[in-house]
Amino acid sequence: MQRFWRRFAVMTAMILAGSSTLRAHEECDDTSPTQGVAAVSDQSVGPRSQPGSVVMIQLFQYQPGRLEIKSGTTVTWVNQDEIQHTVTLGTPENRNGAVSLPLPGKGATASFTFDRPGDYEYFCERHQSMRGQIRVQ
Repeated sequence: MQRFWRRFAVMTAMILAGSSTLRAHEECDDTSPTQGVAAVSDQSVGPRSQPGSVVMIQLFQYQPGRLEIKSGTTVTWVNQDEIQHTVTLGTPENRNGAVSLPLPGKGATASFTFDRPGDYEYFCERHQSMRGQIRVQ
């Protein structure tokens, strides 16, 4: 339980910092909270305009399944399942191809900043019945 709260604190600090780059964050060990963090892209994908939102992955579901945010918001997904998941923009039938974030196991996080208004669908490549939606205003 203490490990959960430590990760939660690290994730909260990351969200409050308002990251403006696309990043995939892998599970870290108890000795170094920054170990295992890898930048997927160094390009900015949106301005910092408000604190981020969190989507939990639990029991093979994105919770909440539908999220409404303002443009420039960073969304962070937190894997609470013991198994690997992804956050892949698009649908299994019509893959966007622009973003696919790995969440290798329990405690792993991944973040993305949505800088353009619109409706975004996403799914898990490994479990294609897992789907979510984000409306950016």
